[in-house]
Amino acid sequence: MDSAAEEHATADEFLVIGIGASAGGIAAIQSLLKHIPATANLTLVVIQHSVPDKPSQLATLIGKWTAMPVREPNDGMKVEPHCIYVARPDRILGLKDGMFVTRPFGLPVAGAGIDTIDSFFESLAEDFGPRAVAVVLSGTGADGAAGAVRIKQAGGMVLVQDPTTAMYDGMPNAAIANGGADHILPLSALALELLAGTSPSYVRSSSAATWADGVTKALDGIIELIQSKAGIDLTAYKTAPLL
Repeated sequence: MDSAAEEHATADEFLVIGIGASAGGIAAIQSLLKHIPATANLTLVVIQHSVPDKPSQLATLIGKWTAMPVREPNDGMKVEPHCIYVARPDRILGLKDGMFVTRPFGLPVAGAGIDTIDSFFESLAEDFGPRAVAVVLSGTGADGAAGAVRIKQAGGMVLVQDPTTAMYDGMPNAAIANGGADHILPLSALALELLAGTSPSYVRSSSAATWADGVTKALDGIIELIQSKAGIDLTAYKTAPLL
């Protein structure tokens, strides 16, 4: 770590939380913010999949759901606590030495924003290490899963919306399948875990194994019941489509 990174890493020890979402994610973000007070010692950075060449009203919407200042980050803007930053749809967002860096998308391609969450999570892991938190919410595809692993490897924490509560479970399931999740929770409990993580006395633990065991037992029971009552064998199905 260079001297600039060391300086910002040893200043105010607030958490920097990257929130990745896609389809169904706006409702999830709104529910999450209802449980996070403006005084919490953290910074939220929202990366929501959207069409790069169309203006987004997400920052305006989020401003109606929270008392925290809401900003669209520009290149060179310093990361401050007690703020929510909303990535612009026409830029790829990253972090370097405690400041935002942005770059335009390349030549127009279908699905240009498909890896923007992974890209941000990777830079978040490199820049903030143990103070980095990845939150993966509702969405299709697998964006965020690889970046979440990088955050965990850097000593950060990974929280995933319980796929059974997500409007679209592709992104949560991909993050879980990658093995990066520390906690798999419904949105209200996920917010409480984030707030608990801001305390100096917080001890990080994982509930992912408990969640997985519970889901496996529940599915096994449902499959057995369907087979005994209806004669339909679902044992060959994978977990994701069953959920």
